Amino acid sequence: MDRRTFPTQTSVFYALPLNGTDGFRAILQQADYHIYNDASDFPFTNNGLLLLHIKDVGPRTVRLRSGKNLSLTSPPASTYLIDSQLGEVFTK
Repeated sequence: MDRRTFPTQTSVFYALPLNGTDGFRAILQQADYHIYNDASDFPFTNNGLLLLHIKDVGPRTVRLRSGKNLSLTSPPASTYLIDSQLGEVFTK
């Protein structure tokens, strides 16, 4: 792995392909990127909303950028639309 930090970005190069979420999570943490939870869920944020796609059943703790933690217990293959600052769940 080669990692270089510039004034406006961090560049990371891997010679081998990354498989799974662990490698990507490590890169994102090193780049000081916000990680919403530790599961293999897919978060998408824009305009104050967090869209969270959850593949597997079980409890989740979602860490919002505002510092709030949101606890969810999810059925499999579910999607949540959440206020990304307040943690209010609009739909699931």
